[in-house]
Amino acid sequence: NIQEETITKLEYSLQLTEIQYREGSNSLSDVLDAQVSLFQARDQLASLRLTRLNAAVDMYKVLGGGWKVPAKLAEK
Repeated sequence: NIQEETITKLEYSLQLTEIQYREGSNSLSDVLDAQVSLFQARDQLASLRLTRLNAAVDMYKVLGGGWKVPAKLAEK
């Protein structure tokens, strides 16, 4: 998956940025920017997974599959 590969690369980039920060060749701003990029990519991956799961549920329902909510959950 391209998104997962992107996250792996951003994790590596963050590690390098943190090392460079500790050695004095990067600023804290660089570390924070790397963190933001990683968190945005993770958020995007979670959104993509949610969209995929919602589409699977919708397809299941359209094809006639039952979708019953347990009584305890329906009451909430």
